Amino acid sequence: MTAAEEGSMLVEPKNGTFSIQIREDGVYLSVEAPAGDASPVELGQIWDALSADKIENYNRAAVEEAVRSMTGAAIKIAEPQKPRPQAEISVLVSRDRMEAFLQIDLPEGALRPDVDTVMERVDKAGVMFGFMPESIDLAVRQPGLRVLCAKGQFPENAQDASIEYKVDLENRGKPAETVDGGVDFKNLGLYINVEKGQVLAIKHPPTKGVEGFDVCGNSIPPKPGKDLLLHPGANVQIEDDTKLVAAVAGTVLLTGGKLSVSPVLNIKSDVDLSTGNIDFAGDVVINGSVQEGFSVKAGGNVDIAGMVSGGNVQGCNVTIRQGILGLNKGVVAATGTVVAKFVENAKVTADQDILISDVVLHSHLSAGKKVRVEGKRGQIVGGVISAGDEILVKSAGSSSATPTELQAGVNPKLREAYLAMRKELKAAEASLDQLQKGLFTLRSIDKNQLPPEKQELLLKITRAQFSTMGQVESMRKKMIELETAYEELKGGQIKVSDYVYPGVKIVIGSLVKPISEEFRFVVFYADGGEIKFRPFK
Repeated sequence: MTAAEEGSMLVEPKNGTFSIQIREDGVYLSVEAPAGDASPVELGQIWDALSADKIENYNRAAVEEAVRSMTGAAIKIAEPQKPRPQAEISVLVSRDRMEAFLQIDLPEGALRPDVDTVMERVDKAGVMFGFMPESIDLAVRQPGLRVLCAKGQFPENAQDASIEYKVDLENRGKPAETVDGGVDFKNLGLYINVEKGQVLAIKHPPTKGVEGFDVCGNSIPPKPGKDLLLHPGANVQIEDDTKLVAAVAGTVLLTGGKLSVSPVLNIKSDVDLSTGNIDFAGDVVINGSVQEGFSVKAGGNVDIAGMVSGGNVQGCNVTIRQGILGLNKGVVAATGTVVAKFVENAKVTADQDILISDVVLHSHLSAGKKVRVEGKRGQIVGGVISAGDEILVKSAGSSSATPTELQAGVNPKLREAYLAMRKELKAAEASLDQLQKGLFTLRSIDKNQLPPEKQELLLKITRAQFSTMGQVESMRKKMIELETAYEELKGGQIKVSDYVYPGVKIVIGSLVKPISEEFRFVVFYADGGEIKFRPFK
């Protein structure tokens, strides 16, 4: 490509590079050798360029010498030329100063200006930002064409502050899908459970935005973002001025733009298709009943005004005022105590006590401490009743010798925990033994003779040994606690304030006593490897 100075014409030959320069003292030609395999500049290209630039009285020999030598040096080929009209360079800046336009007009006999000359004119017009070099080159190559030569940059306005909810409020009340793609109307997702300290929402502050510039280089500030205030509802706290945090466990409510947490879920109807299954982090109060096939799971207590009819209930303390009708599939489980009027054909478990005010019929009850069946009838007929400490009942079995099993000094959860801990302790002790044997082997070797990888292994095994020793010590302490609790179970008793009928089986710890004759007002206990009884007082 040629580059003309002081009003020379730009030429783009196919091969080679040359420049015609019109100076005050004359016209100069420079020719450079092509790179690689490109062809050198041909004389015909030079003649065409000189003709286009209307160069008069040039020295043909000097031109031929410049083409032959291709040194790139400027060789004078003609004397100063007659003065020529100047190119007219117009720069127009838009009213908002975000665009600048360039147009080059060539009067008769005028030469196209070079890029440097054009840029000086653009600079004098005050354009300092957003240059478009390709457009400026185009304006130079095509006189008379108006081009956009500079473009400003609009600011990026700041974003307003926003709230990001960390609980799924949008899908609340949307039923879960079944495996076959249908709708599970038992799991309606009406309630969103949260734990104490859980983050419910985060405020993202307004952004700063990015400033813009017009073509004159003036700064354009971005539009500032709007801030907003956090408005916590009941049982919700603000942390770090940016977070809404649950102050209690419960269900999330959004009312009037405020998030709140209710620690008590109050169901005014039955638990059925209208509510779906209940899974709640706090207390649950049900003013109706739990219908067949539905479940209630609470992180706190459960209070049911009606009954449980073939449903499942889990909670800390569970109260069922009208009793449990299991239909041979209902399950009630509590980490604390279960209280109910009656139990029929159901499974009930409690880590603490089970208190029944009327009757237990053909059911399985298991309590960590006590099972008490008292009241007007106070009967246990059929099924298996287990208690870690004591069973207290008015009458056990029936006159028709219904098979009924009463177990005291039996805690299945404690037994499972004991057996699991014993297994874990045995494995940890075996692992510790292997580590100690490995350490003994490595330490028997002179440390200076150990290769680097063996020294690293020694360090790893030493650390593992201390860690495992801590685990073993902790497990042994836990084993002692479990063994103590397990021993205490051996003092279990079964108290009957009225009749014990034949067909009842008495179990205390590992001892068994089938009842073949009728007893009244009796307490069964273990003594000397057998089950004995004494009068009920």
